[in-house]
Amino acid sequence: MSKATAEMLKSVEDALSWIANLPSGTEKAIFRGQSQQWPLLPTLFRYGPVEAIGHLGGFRRLEARVLDLFKSRADPFLGVVPKSGLDWMVLAQHHGCPTRLLDWKGNPLVGLFFASETDDEADGILLSITGFEWFVHDTKDEVLNSFPEKAFIYAPKHVSARIAAQAAGFTIHPFSLDDKGQPIPFQRAEDLQSPILRPFAPNVPAGFVAHAIVQGACKKRIRNQLHQLSIHREALFPGLDGISDHIKQIIERELE
Repeated sequence: MSKATAEMLKSVEDALSWIANLPSGTEKAIFRGQSQQWPLLPTLFRYGPVEAIGHLGGFRRLEARVLDLFKSRADPFLGVVPKSGLDWMVLAQHHGCPTRLLDWKGNPLVGLFFASETDDEADGILLSITGFEWFVHDTKDEVLNSFPEKAFIYAPKHVSARIAAQAAGFTIHPFSLDDKGQPIPFQRAEDLQSPILRPFAPNVPAGFVAHAIVQGACKKRIRNQLHQLSIHREALFPGLDGISDHIKQIIERELE
């Protein structure tokens, strides 16, 4: 993704203008904001040196280990037990375990919030995927595991108030490695698998991927604008933790 060709966002108005001009409209769209321009790699693939992961048997074995440990300890705290491997993965991701999921938001301004929340000295990035089809939450695990080299967009059950508040979806990433054994970041629409099988056109992109740069010097202004629109941590993270984070932000603003 080339910074030179990307639009620069300096305000909420800039972001809304960029969103309005996305390909294929925004009827089906998800957004991801990052405070810096890191590669699109899930936490599982950023968890440790590749050599050390290799000693454990690779990323697939690491994922199985993480989920087994989470399942073995989660029972006392579950109101509803997940029914599928993906449901377990979503729940583990929600509570901070390393997984091969990346969070995306249905609301572009929520994506903008995460792109501008921290790291004012660095440019952030707002990414979008539009014109795609969801893999719905009751898709069988065996179907989702049949695309070993493609990422796919998954609409989870609302297993928590946070997922509902953020209108969240996920990209679930393959165990693809480059020639040096490094995980391959998601980059373009061709990396996506569509749930609509197209045997006569298997390489047709399953969506449109775009991005814009969030200027670091303008992040504070954007945060203030979003706060006026009630997009802040108390709204996005329902519960006492979100309230506390929001109070800290209010006090920080008053002390400026």
